[in-house]
Amino acid sequence: MKENNLKAAIEVIEQINITAEMQREVIRGVKQQMSSKFRKRTDYRLRHLAAGAAIFALVICAVGVPVSAYVLSVVKERMDQIPEAEVKDIVQTIDEQPVEADSFSREYTETERARMKELQMAYRNGTFPEGELQQAESEAEAVQYDFCFLKSISRFYLPDRELTDEELLQIIDFNAKRDYGLQQRYEEEFADEIKARKEKEEAAKAKLRAQGGISEDEALETAKAWLHSIYGVTEDGREINSYLDSDSEPARYVITFSIQSIEYYYFNIDAADGSLLSVHYSTGKYDDVERQPVSVAKDEIQDIYSEAEKFLQEKLGIFDEYQHAYYFYYGDGEKLEINKIKMQFVKADGFAYLVDYHYGPRQIVAFEMVNYADYRELQANDEEWEKKMAETNGRSDLLNIDWVTVQLY
Repeated sequence: MKENNLKAAIEVIEQINITAEMQREVIRGVKQQMSSKFRKRTDYRLRHLAAGAAIFALVICAVGVPVSAYVLSVVKERMDQIPEAEVKDIVQTIDEQPVEADSFSREYTETERARMKELQMAYRNGTFPEGELQQAESEAEAVQYDFCFLKSISRFYLPDRELTDEELLQIIDFNAKRDYGLQQRYEEEFADEIKARKEKEEAAKAKLRAQGGISEDEALETAKAWLHSIYGVTEDGREINSYLDSDSEPARYVITFSIQSIEYYYFNIDAADGSLLSVHYSTGKYDDVERQPVSVAKDEIQDIYSEAEKFLQEKLGIFDEYQHAYYFYYGDGEKLEINKIKMQFVKADGFAYLVDYHYGPRQIVAFEMVNYADYRELQANDEEWEKKMAETNGRSDLLNIDWVTVQLY
């Protein structure tokens, strides 16, 4: 029964407009909740709620996903002015689309990607388009326009030229309205679950304060400081989500700074003492970067190890001694599967620091502190489960993926 529920949950997750790497993290979160062995929560952008309300409720409960919150008042005011009939039409259109995600007639150019990021921030500060994205009902109608959205198959038709700022803002505004429509329906269909979760969270916060723990505001300020010191960016213009995960061990505040569909920064802050438990940076910008050969990654492993150790020392102030060091990757023997190498620094007390190096941006993108024995058990379970699911679904290509852990010392 659990496996059937999990497969159904994965079908929903795969319809969410996030990167493959982020989907993998969410699926792991669901699996871990089901096993009650290890809990890890991930924020993600809500898409295609209509794919299955019952299973989506399972995902919400398992991963603790807060729906995108329009925390900036200027955007919220704009969204609240959308007529109710238009909101219902937005959701109905998503329901009727036979595809799992948006598609585009061409990829964004590098300059368009950079401008999109800047305009996402401007949008959240009140810079809105003058017009609205033209929507076509059929492909025959769509080809008559230079720039439009084909509703039936969720496809953006982009012109054979650089998009203007107005056109990019129309796309941003269009996506914001779709998110808002889905959010409204989510709040209607899961009102009881939302209320129960909020009541549970408030009770946990009160208990935490009584025990001398930090507040959510303190955790947020801590995460902002880490965002600046680790990545060199600020929270300005970014959407901020935060909540208390009282079910984790230890209890933690989960805080996300994001520019939707562009980049996400996740922080887990210990609710007792405010220490940093984990941080992760994710972006779709490097999805199309060619996968790195395993042989090259192995040749560079000492440099990656040195960079990871330098990150721990200079960015996080960690100068611990380690009993062992490992590196981990998964790939098909020739190339890395998701272009990442995970360095594992294991201490004598059984805890370890995990540091992810990504070959897309060629930089450290994640840090996490774990109980190493629990982590290795979870990793083994993940590998066994993914092989089983690949076999069940006829994905022979995934059966060739090896999970490799190598001890450096």
